[in-house]
Amino acid sequence: MRLITVALLILVLFPGKLCCGEKHKIEFFRPAVPGSVLDCRLSTVNSYSSISVFADPAAPDRVSENTVKATAEGMLKILQVSKNGHATLVEFTFSSFRGEINSRQIEPEWNGVTLIVEMDGAPCRFAFKDSGKKLHPDEIHLLSMIFHPAPENNIADYIGTDQAVAVGDSWDAGIAPFVRLFEMQGIANMPRDKISGTVTLKSLVKIGDFDCHELEEKLNVAGIPGFDFHFSLRLFLPVDNRHSNLQMVRKAYQKIEKKPDGRHFMTSGIKSISLEMKDTMNAVMMPVSTAEP
Repeated sequence: MRLITVALLILVLFPGKLCCGEKHKIEFFRPAVPGSVLDCRLSTVNSYSSISVFADPAAPDRVSENTVKATAEGMLKILQVSKNGHATLVEFTFSSFRGEINSRQIEPEWNGVTLIVEMDGAPCRFAFKDSGKKLHPDEIHLLSMIFHPAPENNIADYIGTDQAVAVGDSWDAGIAPFVRLFEMQGIANMPRDKISGTVTLKSLVKIGDFDCHELEEKLNVAGIPGFDFHFSLRLFLPVDNRHSNLQMVRKAYQKIEKKPDGRHFMTSGIKSISLEMKDTMNAVMMPVSTAEP
């Protein structure tokens, strides 16, 4: 009786589609389509701290801390897309927008306001659609936490596999994009054997009207003195490959410890510097209308 109940439950959750134990191939490359509209809820928290310890034990440590929070809700319309499938030009019509810069509250009156966002290079550019009004630097700072330049990679480079998989299966995460990230930070020749990452198909779930793959990526860098990095990604990718991910939760942590050589006047007398960065992003992007490719 219990087996029959479980079987019926599977049919209710995934009628005529995928069962949890069934192996199938997932199409990871889901290029954005110009003209598509998404109902978005986007939030991010980014913190950075540094501690400088002086060689003179009587000198107090120099501590610097910064935290930025931003939340945006509204309709996003895709206007242009890069060759690797990322939106490079969008309109975003806000229903709400707010943020904090080191506990200082920022909440412009943007209900119904539309911004044009260019993401084809760094930094992103922002402009009001219907006025020549200039954005305040604080507003640009917050927006830059939410909207990022279109990357060279696509999601398949991070979590993709060519193999058929079932719920519970795991495979190696792509590390090449992270190696390039570290190189951009000035960390050259990162030993690839120190980077380990896996992707797991956790479950098949329903998000709104969409049957979705719940995928989880975990990646770590270990065994490098003075360097620590942890990354996790939870993604809900529709079974219907006409749609991209509906929800994403990304967390990153990085810590770097350095011993300055004292040649630069800014580090004179400093014995060690510790830098710690934390980043969390939560994005919900539900299709309102999907244009044909």
